[in-house]
Amino acid sequence: MHKTKKAAFLSLIILIIIIAALLLRPRHIKLDLSDNSNISIVREGNEISLSSDEKSQLIDIVENITVMPWLFAPASGWTYRILYTSTDNRTNSIIVLDNKVTINRMSYHPFGKSASLVTDFLDTIYNRSLVTINIDNADSITVINKSNGKTGVFEGARLKDLTDALAFTPSHPVTFHDDNDSSVQYVLNIQYKDGSSEELSIVKCPAILYKNQYLSVDLYALELIQEEVDN
Repeated sequence: MHKTKKAAFLSLIILIIIIAALLLRPRHIKLDLSDNSNISIVREGNEISLSSDEKSQLIDIVENITVMPWLFAPASGWTYRILYTSTDNRTNSIIVLDNKVTINRMSYHPFGKSASLVTDFLDTIYNRSLVTINIDNADSITVINKSNGKTGVFEGARLKDLTDALAFTPSHPVTFHDDNDSSVQYVLNIQYKDGSSEELSIVKCPAILYKNQYLSVDLYALELIQEEVDN
């Protein structure tokens, strides 16, 4: 009788171990995509533009992510949100960081470096879109506040502070979520040392119109402008 109970207990332990192993086994993410035109990628609230080939590559990499159910690690690194429409017309969301994957609000710990392959791939594409605002040849910058009409002139040390701030952080293209985001707040009339001039606009978002595209603007540069013409 004692041996029978012991055998039953061992069988129960083995069964529990098998069930736990099945529940905790790594599993792959599967995307239900009929075509890659339904997929979009967002970082810092801004959509990343991918070619059709890049979307196909991304789908292959994402489907190779292996996650560990019930295991979770604190999130770190840049967050990429992948949105796609499945064949049943549902909008699905996958949020990927180096050490965390969230699939339709369920979070998992990625196994190995499978998730970092996705973030590395998207980092490369994102960094390709970065632009350095180079106006260090400016002789002076006149800033006009469109709301109150106040004007300020940046010259000398103040000019260097502003041009350094604008160039300090490479800018990324900005996505507007509201028409009001693109309303002009400040106009920058730049006079260059070679006698040429250029006009830039800072919009409400905030973003700066530079080389025919709206880019993120450094917050310190924005503070310098606000100190000059908002008071």
